[in-house]
Amino acid sequence: MKVNQLPIGDEHSDNKKEDRTVVKDGNPADGTIKDDAAAKDVKPAAGRWRLILPWCAVLLWMVVVFLFSADNMDESAKKSNALFAFLEALLFEDGIAQDVGGSLRFLVRKFGHLTEFFTLGALVSNAWVVTLTHRGGSRTFPKSFWRSVALCTFYAMTDEFHQLFVPGRVASPIDVGIDAAGAILGIIILLVIRYRHALRVSD
Repeated sequence: MKVNQLPIGDEHSDNKKEDRTVVKDGNPADGTIKDDAAAKDVKPAAGRWRLILPWCAVLLWMVVVFLFSADNMDESAKKSNALFAFLEALLFEDGIAQDVGGSLRFLVRKFGHLTEFFTLGALVSNAWVVTLTHRGGSRTFPKSFWRSVALCTFYAMTDEFHQLFVPGRVASPIDVGIDAAGAILGIIILLVIRYRHALRVSD
């Protein structure tokens, strides 16, 4: 009776074949490394969203500022007068003199410019800090400050230019200065907060 025997070494070669991982297009066929790679892709995806969301907030607020500037003189005056009436009722029970009221209305309108760009400055500087920190390198906060000032001032100029085409509105260099001052204030406060937070984290 004939007994078929495997050649010596065949068993070992079969075991080696079982242990081998077939690679196709740089990935193993069994998918183990694929799963690891997929897990690693989660962090880059989260990092991308961390970069994108601050700039989305900037763009959204720029749209809000644009819409306020698109109001004609009558619509803008209605909003300012409504805010002024609220403040008058809150702070002056007996009312105020007409000449004083006119000055206060002017201040309310300019304060609106200041707060709009204060918010924009804070959002832009936050976006720059996130972006520059992600890129690495030094002097993140000084770079964020100057880039934020430049972007906000440029947008303030375009905002005033936009008002040239709105009925009853005019472009004012004074308003550009007020907008820039509000933006710089927002930028400084946000950068101080982020810097103090960075120091606490590093400790």
